[in-house]
Amino acid sequence: MKKSNLAILNLSAKKAGYIAKPLLPHYSKAIIVSNKKKFFIARSKKRYGMYPLNAKFAEHFVDNKAIFKKILKTKGFHVIKGRQFYIQSPLAEVKVKKDDNINAAISYAKKINFPVFVKPNNGSRGKNARIIFNPTALKEHIKKMRSDNTESFLIEKFTLRPEYRIFVVDGRIQFFYSKGRKSIDGDSKKTVKQLIDDKDFEISNESLKSILSLYKLKKSSILDKGKKIYIQETANISAGAKITNYCGSEISDEMQEWAKKLYSNIGLRVFGVDVFTRKGGIDNPDDYLIIEVNSSPALSGIYAAGHKKKVYDIWAKIIKKYFAVKKVKTR
Repeated sequence: MKKSNLAILNLSAKKAGYIAKPLLPHYSKAIIVSNKKKFFIARSKKRYGMYPLNAKFAEHFVDNKAIFKKILKTKGFHVIKGRQFYIQSPLAEVKVKKDDNINAAISYAKKINFPVFVKPNNGSRGKNARIIFNPTALKEHIKKMRSDNTESFLIEKFTLRPEYRIFVVDGRIQFFYSKGRKSIDGDSKKTVKQLIDDKDFEISNESLKSILSLYKLKKSSILDKGKKIYIQETANISAGAKITNYCGSEISDEMQEWAKKLYSNIGLRVFGVDVFTRKGGIDNPDDYLIIEVNSSPALSGIYAAGHKKKVYDIWAKIIKKYFAVKKVKTR
């Protein structure tokens, strides 16, 4: 059974010599960690935040994907092309501007060319993140987001470029990996449906139809031998993507300098940043396109992939830094 992030924190804290236990075992999944003098509580970022080094204002800052990326652009970072649109106004007394409404969103999607990638402006774990291929599908997806009380959403340019997660603590990259979407490999014999069934992938007909249209295939199509297609709309590890090309040491100076610059501009001490790589690959930060920054990045993925020592070391470092902070004396 895969361990949760909180279970991993609980184990990591104890291994590092701290006291760790559930806050309210019957009613809450929160973990309290103590050195007998100070303590912190970790849960989901909606309640407490996973990492005690992070300030709440900084977490809220990066959670607004649209505003955050606008500011990053002014600081010289490359971000994926996209725009924010509103289903409803965040202020009851203010109407949504014509340039930001649903009709404007449809026009923008046509302008940057379908397919586009659509996701809520505030959200995580890939919920309601979809590849959209035409105006009708976009209207239907907006209805779905409205029913889930989504206030605003992003329309971004779709790309199949490689996607990476980079994990940073106090401006230093601790590890990175590429996100491998679920995929099938052709053998010139079996249909796409048979290959998917062999892998026991769970995917809705709607999502599968959308993905196959990228490759101009149907479920009944025979996939040529040596041809690989990806059967996943997002590269979220929580949705089944695999960790590949993991690197937890000997990270280039260029990557570390890039991470240090990002750290100095966002206010978070612990974060994960998702990037697409362009021509130069992961070793060339000038080629990164930032997708988003996560203020509570999971460590459960690399833990499950066998990198337990790295997880223990990261948590020991974070907890030590937190408890080493001296209290400010007041008169």
